[in-house]
Amino acid sequence: MKYLPLFISLLFINSNLAAQTADEIITNYFNNVGGIENWRSLEGISIKSIVNDNGMEIPSSRISLKGGKLLIKFKIQDKEIVQVAFDGKEAWGDNFMTMIPEKEAESITNNLIRAAHDFPHPLLNYMENGYTVEYLGIKLNQEKEYFKIKLNKKKHIVDDQELENIKYYYFDIETYKIRIVESEIQTGKLEGKINRDTYGDYRKVDKIYYPFTITRGIEGVSQTEVKITSVELNPKVDDAIFQFPVKKKGKH
Repeated sequence: MKYLPLFISLLFINSNLAAQTADEIITNYFNNVGGIENWRSLEGISIKSIVNDNGMEIPSSRISLKGGKLLIKFKIQDKEIVQVAFDGKEAWGDNFMTMIPEKEAESITNNLIRAAHDFPHPLLNYMENGYTVEYLGIKLNQEKEYFKIKLNKKKHIVDDQELENIKYYYFDIETYKIRIVESEIQTGKLEGKINRDTYGDYRKVDKIYYPFTITRGIEGVSQTEVKITSVELNPKVDDAIFQFPVKKKGKH
């Protein structure tokens, strides 16, 4: 009988965990990483990082603004390359072979337009964006238990097909911080494989907390380590950095 109170206590704790709802978990997450209002007040985020890809360290930067404007670039052998830029209407990037800026395919631009209101986080205003969430219970991932939530976004275009756009979020049971985000590869040789981002080392940046380590990989195929070196909130940027470069006429 002396173990009965402990059993009842554990049963009560487990039932509370199971009684969580998706909205409660999402609210607790934002409360624990700076507060919903502080996240909603963000106008932009600038991130600098080092990407370790097969032993090669690649400096990278990302600027994202409210409304969807985006710039991702990296540096290889002292050459700065724009991976993708989006000004809210059209997307472009540097051709890796010629180093000449080229406009992206219409499908890429359309996907960026559809995701324009995800800033600063897809879960923050998911209802206003027409997304749905579903709590899937406490699930095991990489030998640890997490709260698992399914986010169903608007369909995206993959290889000229409109496909479901689903992500799975795994939240730490004690801190509610997001630790893993997964999605399924939908086409190509890796179709059916799982894309997995693992987050750690949350640090306070002004009024919010941001993960400073990210492990990105495809299940059973490859893995890349990302170490964030700086995060700047509400950076002042020139809108011209998002726009497709216009060639200047030579002087006569």
